[in-house]
Amino acid sequence: MVFWKRELRELEASGHRFEDIFRIFSTEFTDTPFSLQFTAGQTQRMSYAELTALTNRLARVLHAHFAGQEGAFLAIRMENSPLWVAAFFGTLMAGFRPLLLNLRLDDATLAPVEQLAAGVLTDRPRAGCIDLSAAGDAAGFTPVWADEIALMTSGTTGTPKLVLYDGAAITAQLLQSESIVRKCPEVKHDRLARELRMLAFLPFYHIFGLMASLLWFIFFGVTFVFLERYDSRSIQYACKVGRVTHFFAVPAVWEQTARQLLREAERQGQKEKLLRAVRFSNGLQSVFPRLGARLARRVLFRRVREQALGTEPMFCISGGGFLQPQAAELMNGLGYGMHNGYGMTETGILSVELSRRAKWRLSGGVGQPLQALSGGWRIAEDGVLELRSPLLYTAMLENGVRVPRDPEAWFRTRDVFRAEGGRWYMEARQGDLIIGANGENLSPDLIEQRLALQAGTASCVLGMELEGDERPVLIVQTAADDYARARASAAAYEAVARLPLTMRPARIFLTEQELPISFGKPRRAELREKLADGSIVLAPAHRPEPEELTRLEDESSRALVQELCELLGSVTGQTVGPDTQLLQELGVDSLTYYNIFSAVSERYGISLTMDAAHPLFTARDFAAAVQAEREAVE
Repeated sequence: MVFWKRELRELEASGHRFEDIFRIFSTEFTDTPFSLQFTAGQTQRMSYAELTALTNRLARVLHAHFAGQEGAFLAIRMENSPLWVAAFFGTLMAGFRPLLLNLRLDDATLAPVEQLAAGVLTDRPRAGCIDLSAAGDAAGFTPVWADEIALMTSGTTGTPKLVLYDGAAITAQLLQSESIVRKCPEVKHDRLARELRMLAFLPFYHIFGLMASLLWFIFFGVTFVFLERYDSRSIQYACKVGRVTHFFAVPAVWEQTARQLLREAERQGQKEKLLRAVRFSNGLQSVFPRLGARLARRVLFRRVREQALGTEPMFCISGGGFLQPQAAELMNGLGYGMHNGYGMTETGILSVELSRRAKWRLSGGVGQPLQALSGGWRIAEDGVLELRSPLLYTAMLENGVRVPRDPEAWFRTRDVFRAEGGRWYMEARQGDLIIGANGENLSPDLIEQRLALQAGTASCVLGMELEGDERPVLIVQTAADDYARARASAAAYEAVARLPLTMRPARIFLTEQELPISFGKPRRAELREKLADGSIVLAPAHRPEPEELTRLEDESSRALVQELCELLGSVTGQTVGPDTQLLQELGVDSLTYYNIFSAVSERYGISLTMDAAHPLFTARDFAAAVQAEREAVE
């Protein structure tokens, strides 16, 4: 960490290639811990020297296996892990171009992209792929580095594209870290001299995860904490046990965390007290930022932080969409240092709110543009942000043809922005704008943010002609049973009624098909295509009468108890009836009892915790707890 500025100077004086990036950090950091990985109750550690050795070995294997095809793409089909990082740099070292597959997309979408590659690299056995977890070694060779990578767009604007970056464009992004750290030292410096640890949550195959999480921080010699699973319980465990200090995620993660904290505070009768303390904390952090942050972390909310993400997190970023104001207020007030940022697959990271003062982090902006954008951005007459900068992509791959970016042309982001006081404020994505009841343009993202439907409910606000009507609609995904449809309809009507008149969707539809959503954002262009070809079918929602809900709820409750009897029976290996006492009659031990809570939480998408004050002994008890959790997050 102390040599960070020297490393940047060395990078700036280098050839600005991926080879230079790898050489600098792998030479500087050897014994420094690179990773902690929690797997099956075990903690696996790796140093930067071990990462370098693994990278070299994989490069030898890939060079031998794909000899004669240098320059071709090799697709990486893995979630985050130390092996992913070694595969990324090992592919480049062997003379091939990594193609980072977006695993949030379905196999049908990925299949034609995989065909562009000479091979597909995985971390587990898969037909037709190279399993690097079982790779041995091969003869040494003289590395001839490739200098280009390919990312897939998230698909939120339609068919995914391949976006190419060379080492020069990535280096331009890395060199921005000097001005970032100068404005906000907390990005890489801890005044208590603790080891900085980044939760490797964001997928490295996405530009946000690749640049903001991996490449920026691998250059700081930070330790990465890898998750075994991506559920809330695993995230909390990794943050607490791994002593995570930095955590970057999409808004949905922060909003879920905020809902869980508020739900627990309400259960304890402390919600209003918590919110008052949060407002006080944010006010203090706005006037005395350092003092306010220290008080929030060490005094005001130490116990709350212990229950949430642990006491260590101090710098968090939300990116990839709009963050609900209440979630931003709560997370900042608790001292987690929540910063909004903005970027695209085609542009890399463009801005992040770096102010230490909470009032700016709560302003809804995404910060000031990075230094390299000075004079290289403008807002067009239609409000769309346009860019011309070395930070942008190198080329596009369209129908297998490489199309270089014209460095003199302005790149249109398709995002509508306003600029105030040097800061950017994102209004909407241009193609998604809908016409409100007052005739003005409205952002569907902002409407979805204000709707606050039940946690985990997939929904989308859409502006398009349906059945001859062009008024905006709300589409809600629901299960196939009558009670689920009735509850979804009732919740949607209530949520819409809480919106200002000018923001209310005119119609509400239900669908049993899965809505296309990536990283918490609806892929509206794809949704329109699926509606047009009939692969997503809509049914009008009808507001149910209270008597109908009660009748359906009784039927649904009986079905839920029966489901839980079967689930508990599969976990315990014994026959479980609605009133069977798990502890007294079946003699369930503590480990099995814990496994029951985990299984129920996973099945119903909730976070059910063991509470000595409210023990659960029967399937009926668990059914009541599941129902209470569902209602609490509405």
